[in-house]
Amino acid sequence: MEAVVDEKGRLLIPQSFRESAGIIAGTVVQMKQRGRIVEVIPTSKKRNNARSWREFYGIKPKRTGKPSWPSPEEIKSIWE
Repeated sequence: MEAVVDEKGRLLIPQSFRESAGIIAGTVVQMKQRGRIVEVIPTSKKRNNARSWREFYGIKPKRTGKPSWPSPEEIKSIWE
């Protein structure tokens, strides 16, 4: 089976290969190279969903209810 590497270096692993190797979205893989052979080996780890920079830096605002949007008059008053 053939596949094409795109301009960003990504390679699509065919679905049948992913299923037989147990690779699903978020699976961490280890890559090894032996000469011109590249091995992709799934690990038992799964990557958690990527965290936002706010969560990364501990800035996680608490929601206290519905936001109150300014009225058109309040917006106009800013520009006067």
